[in-house]
Amino acid sequence: MSKACAVCLVTLLAACGAPQEPAPPKSESKAAKRTDHAAIKDGEMTVYSNGGFCEVEVRSGGAGTRFPLAINGPCALMRDYRGEAQTFHYADSGSLDVFLVAGEIEGKCGPVAQGVLVRPGEAKASPVILRGSYKCPESGLDERDYWIAGHP
Repeated sequence: MSKACAVCLVTLLAACGAPQEPAPPKSESKAAKRTDHAAIKDGEMTVYSNGGFCEVEVRSGGAGTRFPLAINGPCALMRDYRGEAQTFHYADSGSLDVFLVAGEIEGKCGPVAQGVLVRPGEAKASPVILRGSYKCPESGLDERDYWIAGHP
């Protein structure tokens, strides 16, 4: 390396200053914001947007579990015509209640939804992400979408 290049490199490094700490991950940089809440059979479900991602908390019988979804926020529960969290029950899947959370909502609708699978003593995210049409939380979805989410 030439002497001129070495001087330029030293000058450039000095101008940059001391190394800075990396920014915290998105999930730590902002507090989770509650975006929806509903009473469900034997408990309650809360939906959060946390650093751009959706999270769900299900509480039942004094115990609760909180887990991330694989869709981006803002997010909200799909609702039926009465304004209650829309759900379908599937006995063929071991007494499974399926809820859907719409994500990436702009205005009133979003292009994706993911299922929340609730059994007695257990709640988890469905691995299925529904895409292909807009999901409007206030309008609900067809039962077939719930079946797809509940039968991966």
